[in-house]
Amino acid sequence: MGDVRYFIDGEPSAEDVFGSAGSAHSWTSMLGPTLQTAEGPKPTEDVLSGKKKVALLFADKNCPFCAAFEPLLVDTMAKLKAGDPTDTEVVYIPAEVESSAFRGVTAEQPFPAMPWETSQGSGGAPGLGFVRKKAREAGRPQGALGEKFGIASVPRLYVMDGKSGRILHDDKAFLQEHEDEASKEISFTFVEEMAPASWMEAKNFSWSKVLGPTLETAGGSQDTEAVLKGKKQVALFFADTKCPYCSAFEPLLVDTIGKLKASDPSDTEVVYIPAEVESSSFRGITAEQPFPSMPWATSQGEVGQRGLGFVRKKAREAGKTQGALGDQFEITAVPRVFVLDGVSGKVKYSGQKFLVEHEEGNKIWFEFDEEEAPPSWVASLRKPVVA
Repeated sequence: MGDVRYFIDGEPSAEDVFGSAGSAHSWTSMLGPTLQTAEGPKPTEDVLSGKKKVALLFADKNCPFCAAFEPLLVDTMAKLKAGDPTDTEVVYIPAEVESSAFRGVTAEQPFPAMPWETSQGSGGAPGLGFVRKKAREAGRPQGALGEKFGIASVPRLYVMDGKSGRILHDDKAFLQEHEDEASKEISFTFVEEMAPASWMEAKNFSWSKVLGPTLETAGGSQDTEAVLKGKKQVALFFADTKCPYCSAFEPLLVDTIGKLKASDPSDTEVVYIPAEVESSSFRGITAEQPFPSMPWATSQGEVGQRGLGFVRKKAREAGKTQGALGDQFEITAVPRVFVLDGVSGKVKYSGQKFLVEHEEGNKIWFEFDEEEAPPSWVASLRKPVVA
C-alpha cells in the first residue's frame, strides 16, 4: 500500500487526522491559561481565537541558532500578518535556563509568549515547555511539550491547525540550517515546497516583482524597493494624460497625498502606472503628476513583449497584449486606483468603491466616499475639485 497523506482545510498534516478529528482543541490545556503579549497578560484562548494556524516556537535567547533563525521568522510573520492577520499566530515557548534571561515580548521577539514559569515549571513541578539539558542536569524535569514532541534541541517550530491543534508542518521538514565555513555565520532558509504555502507567498512578495526593478522619480531612476521601503500603503494609480477623467481626478489625488505626506511621509506612496498609448505622451514626473512612476516601456511592454501595466483598447487593437496588472485587477478603463498594504501587497481599498465620479455638462469632477476611502486619506480630504 502506498504512503497515506492527511490534509486539514487543504493544508498537509504531519499527523493522522482521524480518531479525534471532530473534537475541539483547548489551547489553554496545551499552553496554559495566559500568554504574555505586548499589551500584558491575556487569556490564551483570546489570543489564539480565530487563527487559522498556531506555530509553537521553542527557543532560547542565549542559543546562537535561535538568534540566527529569529529574524527570518519575524520578517515572514510581519509580511503575513499585514496581508492576513488571522493566518498564523506564533507562540514563543521559552527554553531559557534562567528566568532572568527570558525577554518576554520585545521588538526582536514580538510574538505572544508562554510565561517562563509555565514553560519551565516551578517548585519542582514540571512545566509545559521544553527544558534544556543544563536545566535537566540541575534537577528540573522535562516539560510536557518537550516530552510530547520529543524535542532534543532548539530552535524547534511546529505549525498546527488553529481549530484542531493537529500538526500541519514540522520544521524538520521545512527549515534548513546553513553555516558559512569561513565566517562560521549561521543562517536559515525555508524549504519552500514543504513550508506553509501562505508563509511562502508572503515571504516572497516584493514590489520589484509587481512593478519592475526601477521607478522614475524626481531624482531620476531609482530601485523600486528603495522607493517604497517603509511605506504603510502603496497606491497604484493607472492613468493616461490624454484621458479627461484622469485629468479631472488627478488634482484631488495630488492634493490629498500632498497633505497626507506633510503629516506622515510614510503613510502612502502613489505609483503612477502609465496607460498612455504612445510613449511620446508619457509625462514622467511633473508638477501635475509628482508621483514615482513605472517606466512607460515597463508598463506597456517592449516590442513583442508583455508589459506590467494596463494596456488601453486602442493599443490592444493595434496588437499589444494586455499587461499583467491590467489582467490581475481586471481593469477596463482609467483612472483606476488600488491601495495596497505596504508590506504584503494585499489590496486594502479599491477606487471603484471609494472614488465617486460626477459629470455635469462638460464638467467632470471626483470626490471620495469617506466611508470607503482609506481612513488616513479621509483626514486629508479637500472639497471636490472641478475640472
